[in-house]
Parts: sequence; C-alpha cells; structure tokens
Amino acid sequence: FLVHFLKSLYIIKPPPIITPADGSIFDLKTKVVISNIVTDATIYYTTDGSDPTVNSRVYSKFNATSKITIKAIAVLNGYLSPVAMSTIAPGKVAAPVLSSDCEGVFVGQTKVTMTCETTDAEIYYTLDGSVPTRNAARYSGEIILNDSCMVRAIAVNSEWLDSGERSLILRRKSSAPTIIAESEFMGCEERVRIVSPDVGAKIYYTIDGTAPTVENGILYEEEFTVDSSVM
Repeated sequence: FLVHFLKSLYIIKPPPIITPADGSIFDLKTKVVISNIVTDATIYYTTDGSDPTVNSRVYSKFNATSKITIKAIAVLNGYLSPVAMSTIAPGKVAAPVLSSDCEGVFVGQTKVTMTCETTDAEIYYTLDGSVPTRNAARYSGEIILNDSCMVRAIAVNSEWLDSGERSLILRRKSSAPTIIAESEFMGCEERVRIVSPDVGAKIYYTIDGTAPTVENGILYEEEFTVDSSVM
C-alpha cells in the first residue's frame, strides 16, 4: 500500500510533448513525435482517444494518415506522468455562416439560417449563449426566433478538425402598445386601457405629454380613469 501511495505522489512531470500539437493540421509526410523531459522513461500511447496504460503501444515514430486523437504517458520505474493529448487532422472545417432576415434588431420574429462551405459538415448551435459542442442542437433547417438571444455555432465532420465558432446577436424590439380610449373627453371621465401584442411585455406610460421611459413612466397594471384631456 505504501509503495502505491508514494507512486501516486511522485509521478513524472511534466507530461510528454506531442508534435504536431493539439489542433494542428498535418500532411501525409508529417511524423508524430512524442518526447519527454525524462529521457529514460518509456512512452506509451493510444490513437483512439482512450487513456494509455503500460499495456498500450510503446511509442516509436509514426505517420498520421487521418484524424486521430493521440494520448500518451511516460513511465519510469513504475512512476507515471500525467496524460498528454493532441487531436490532429489533415484539414479543418470552415466556420459556419450565420444570417438572419434582420440587421440585429427585429419586431415580432426573425429567421436564422446557417451554411457551411465544407462538404458533409454538420452545424451545431446554441441559443442561450453557451459554447456549442457536438452535444448541442444540430442545425437541420431555418430557425424561427421570437425572443432576443445570442446564436453560437460550430461546423464539424468526421475527418477534419472542428471549425472555429461564429455567433450572431439578435435583439427583439417590443411592438408599440395600443391605447384604447376616446381622444376627446367632453368633460366626462374616460377609462383608458393599454394593450401590447407582446405577451408578458411591461408597458410604461405618462399623462403629462412627456415621452415614457422605464425611469420616468408609470408601470401599467390595469385600466385607469382620466377626467380631462391628456396626452
């Protein structure tokens, strides 16, 4: 038990160095080189994304021929280094193009489309501002938005590195409310009702002729009565 405990404390640091580095694009003449600062250490590696062990392949130079995720450890006298990782591929997917039928601000709803010039690429996106991954929603056609949001997207395929991210900020402008009341009061009280086509919208109003804002307006909660001509 003591031996295993000490080995867990005294691991080889730092982890091996993998060349090409993570996120690199290679050609078929590129050899994968894995080295470690501890020259006597044995390096074990995998190319399927699994964590290497002492039962994995012992490293010797090799050529990458397709997209792979290389993981490697260095081992000396039973002591293990942290795992190094590098995902490399012969190309990188083009970033998706995001477009909408408005210029950033819309009333009612807007439509968003996404395209990618890389053949067979799939686009994944989020609408809540979170980072898109392969676990996000997959784009399959025009998206209709009814609320403000940040659209973020990446494009991927099975053979190349994932694209860079693209984003689009869209803000929904509230529709103008409708005031239901007579324009002339003839000395009589008049009940005023204000409605908005936007469900859940807050309405602010004034009765002194000034332009209403959130700061100086009155929050409309229910219909009210006026007894003289007001603006």
